[in-house]
Amino acid sequence: MSDKEFNETLKLTRHALLISGIKISNEAMNKALEYFINNCLFYCNFIALYTVIFGETYWVVAGIRNSLPFVELSLISPCITISVLSTVKTWFLYINKGILLNVVGRLIAIQPIVNNEVLEKTDVIKRKIVTDSMKLLKFVHVSLMTVYIFVFTTFCFSPALLSTYNYFKTGEFAYVYPYQVKYFFEIYKPSLWFVVYVHQVWAS
Repeated sequence: MSDKEFNETLKLTRHALLISGIKISNEAMNKALEYFINNCLFYCNFIALYTVIFGETYWVVAGIRNSLPFVELSLISPCITISVLSTVKTWFLYINKGILLNVVGRLIAIQPIVNNEVLEKTDVIKRKIVTDSMKLLKFVHVSLMTVYIFVFTTFCFSPALLSTYNYFKTGEFAYVYPYQVKYFFEIYKPSLWFVVYVHQVWAS
């Protein structure tokens, strides 16, 4: 298996981590962009997410005080828990980025590169095992990414579509967000709706 094939298998993982602010490749890029990704992007994502988490927590506390139905409150709790747990996992990867780069480098170094012109029987078997493993890994990556894109799109844009539908049907625009949040200022008004909505999509 060539380096190109190996890197192709890890492409989706690299892109997902890059969006999170973790660069695990040595590909050359614009210096300013690379600095932003390595030093700022993770913290920007962190702040964006935790402002939503704090807003959700505040909403739950306010809901308990106002005796909102238990079912309504319980729908928010898993989002908070999953967000915190995912952040902990990502934080571990971020602070150990050097180790992660080292692991990827070692995987590249030890992965078998077989000459297609001269293949012994054992080499053919090894290559088949590695190739099948990489195909399975790629299939898992693509499947997870497909599910993620579907869930992300549905979760983030359903409220906007419902608001638009309600506007065309009734003439009134309902200011709905993907997350149920409550802040120290009023967010359900025209001047803030778009900004808060984009912020929540980014946090997702």
